[in-house]
Amino acid sequence: MAKLEIRRKKSIWGCAIKIHIDVDGSEKFDLGNNEAKDVDLTKGEHTIKYKVWNRREKSVVINAQDGKEYKILFKYDPFWGGFKLDKKSVID
Repeated sequence: MAKLEIRRKKSIWGCAIKIHIDVDGSEKFDLGNNEAKDVDLTKGEHTIKYKVWNRREKSVVINAQDGKEYKILFKYDPFWGGFKLDKKSVID
């Protein structure tokens, strides 16, 4: 098994907006300000989709390897509004 941490940084900007997360179409949840969710991943390819009300749906594909830890970190995007992936995310 692999571990995936999905985390949203604490910010005053966009604090009332939720990020809608879908992991492989089977696990769906909303991520609020300063929240995190841990997900166990089996070995193989996994698609994580995310959407904020004012932006189009985007996705990240992770090819999980046993024993590895992955991180999807979101940060507020002041230019376009909504949220984007932080460069500190570990998806490879």
